Formats: sequence, C-alpha cells, structure tokens
Amino acid sequence: MAKAAQKRSSASDSGPDDIWVEVMETLRSWGSAAIEILKGWGRAVVIATVAFFSIPFTLCGVTLPKLKKGEVSQAARALPVVGLAAGLIGGIVFTAAAFLGLPPLVAAILAIAALIFLSGGGNEGEFARLADVLVSGGSKTQKLAQLKEPAIGAYGICVLVLCLGLRVGIVTYIAHPAAVAGALGAAGALSFAAVAVALYALRPARRSGFAFQAGRVTADQALVAVLLAVLLMILCLLDAALIFGALVIGALAAAKFAWFSKRDLGGTTKAVLGGVQQGTEIGVLLAIAALI
Repeated sequence: MAKAAQKRSSASDSGPDDIWVEVMETLRSWGSAAIEILKGWGRAVVIATVAFFSIPFTLCGVTLPKLKKGEVSQAARALPVVGLAAGLIGGIVFTAAAFLGLPPLVAAILAIAALIFLSGGGNEGEFARLADVLVSGGSKTQKLAQLKEPAIGAYGICVLVLCLGLRVGIVTYIAHPAAVAGALGAAGALSFAAVAVALYALRPARRSGFAFQAGRVTADQALVAVLLAVLLMILCLLDAALIFGALVIGALAAAKFAWFSKRDLGGTTKAVLGGVQQGTEIGVLLAIAALI
C-alpha cells in the first residue's frame, strides 16, 4: 500500500513540463531513427543508380563513387526505385514529344531512346550477347568465355532489333502519354526487382565480373524489392487486371531467363542480369498492351 501511494505521489508530482520533455525526447528519437532510415535508402538509391545508370552522370562530368564488392547486393531493395525513375523519364520524353505534335511512332522511338541513353544500352547489349550464347553449342566454360567476346553475333543482333521493335511498337500502341508513363514505370520497377531476385536465386557463374562483385542478395532484400515493385506497379497502373497480368507475364519471363542461365551457364553473369531485366520489361509491356 505504501509503495502504491508513493508511485501515485511521484506521478502527481510530475508536472506538464516533465511530460513535455518526455514527449520531445520520444519525438527526437523517432526523428533520428527516421533520418537514419532515409540515409540508408538514399545511399541504396545512389548505389543502384551508379551500378545501372551511370552514363548520363559521366557525360555531365559528375564524379561517381566507385562501388565496392557486395555494395550492389546490399542496395538491392532500391533497384525498383531506379527502374521506376528510368521508366518515368521515358514517359516524360514521350509526353513532351506528343505535346510538340510529333507522331506516336516518333514519340515512342524517342522514349525508348531515352531509356537506352540512361543505361548506356548496357542491358540491351548484354541481352543480345546472352541470346547469342544460349543458342550456341559448347560447354558451360566455353559459353562463359564467349560472353567475354566484345562482338555480338547475327542471332543476338536479330534478337536485339526485334526486342527494340517490340518496345517501340507497344509504346506506340498504348499512345496515351499518362498510360505510357505508367506502363514504362511499372515495367522498369518490376524488371529491376527481377534483377534483385536473380542475384538472390543464382550464384555468380564465375569468380569475377559484375555479378561476382555485386554479391549475393539476401532473402529480405529480395523480398523488399519485390514488394516495393508491386506497390509501385499498383500506383502506376491503377488497374487490377493490368497489375496481375503484368506480374504474371513479367515473372514468367524472368524465370525463363534464370532457368536457361542456370542450365547453360551454371549461374548469373552481367549478361544474365541484362537478359532478366529486358525480358521482364518486355513481358510486362506485352501484358499491358494485351489487356489495356
């Protein structure tokens, strides 16, 4: 009884100033935690940008930080964000071209050209190189060696041209600027989330190169990337049928390239990541075009 009375007495002794101090300390601790979270996400976005979209900054004379081994995998959760940003930039280019009165086909070509400029054509080139290797004969070691060759064969060039044509054709078909921006944003978000999943599911095919330096993505990073991509797709498409169809077709495209790579190469390489990204992006755009 005496202890209870003492507690009630101490509680009654604490005035409004003490309560206000406690509230401010709580808010300060929450604010510090929020700032640390934002700093972590900001750094992750920077790393993801440097890894996949460094060309525009280099051309502008911006000195980018050199990535260390494992940094890309640690920032994998931010890949859908940079994919979304790239897609929206393509949508802005399409909208600007349409506003200037250019035909939809020309606007679509400019939008896809903007995407290629942002990445330096890296994913497209790696996709073509992977297509060449997957249809060639030889052992896994021979195919990995072939991936290092700078030249792209006739099959890879044909695949590259057809895929560029598909992307331009789909954007031309969608036509409406807002719908184009939404489709490209959704495709970018999911396709780069697929890259994070590939880095989680597949080990590096060799102990060198981009995939090895990127490191293995942890399960929680891959899960956050996928959930974030789904959320961004919902915001971009605002249609249940489009979202479901894009998710299914995009996931199937990514799984197809991952399976081929596991079978023929024994793991992932930069070319595999390019193939996964491009295949998923095209799959999402095809699904949207079919269901729109």
